[in-house]
Amino acid sequence: MAEIHQRLKVLKSEANPLKAVATEIAKETRVLCFDEFHVSDIADAMILGRLLENLLSEGVVLVATSNYAPSELYPQGQNRSSFLPTISLIESNLTVLNVDGGEDYRLRTLRPAEIFFVPNNEENEQKLAALFKEMSGIYELNPGISIIHGREIPHKAQSECAIWFDFRALCFGPRSQADYLYLAEHYEMVFLSGLERLTPQEKAEARRLTWLIDVLYDFRVKLCATSAVGVNDIYIEGDFAEEFTRTASRMIEMQSEVYLEQPHLTLSK
Repeated sequence: MAEIHQRLKVLKSEANPLKAVATEIAKETRVLCFDEFHVSDIADAMILGRLLENLLSEGVVLVATSNYAPSELYPQGQNRSSFLPTISLIESNLTVLNVDGGEDYRLRTLRPAEIFFVPNNEENEQKLAALFKEMSGIYELNPGISIIHGREIPHKAQSECAIWFDFRALCFGPRSQADYLYLAEHYEMVFLSGLERLTPQEKAEARRLTWLIDVLYDFRVKLCATSAVGVNDIYIEGDFAEEFTRTASRMIEMQSEVYLEQPHLTLSK
């Protein structure tokens, strides 16, 4: 969706920018596939229906995989009633097939690498520091301030290919998917200290962590972290707890040798 928003900015002078975007895509694409289709951002939710409608009218064939049935998309989302016509559009124009086997087969044969340390303590923080130095090629940690979309975010260390943050600095406070997209585009490795168990009231923080993991995963960014608890116990109660199981699954996969062997991706690749 980041590409869609970028195209909308370029075509904002058009009478119907979304239709213009769909027309552009139709000229380039006959079949458009969405892997792990989901909606969590209100800005995406508000334009998705009209985008899909225009793509379908242009004759683009849509194929998607998702962990959610159409009726379960955008759960607990702001102004979700405005998203219901999009759900109806999907159900009316796409054939929905349930292929759930009840098991996440991605995790069956994965061998974990030692890049996720539990619990949060000085010993594991030192392990993370040693790993950062080894993987980034720097010998002295250099804390400072990162400026991302005009916002200051303190970092613990930074190199050309890696950056290290405190969990609270990155996921507590005003952060957006665009901030995380910037990190995924510019760094091959992200280090995170101090992951913690989130309370039911910390649903905004759980949402930001989900955004972060989704973006890092899509760009095949390597994530190294310390945490108070295992990934399956980070967010177990709250509005997005069921949805977070998907995030936990991705975090487990991101620790695997199979994932770590994949090259870093960017929008230009």
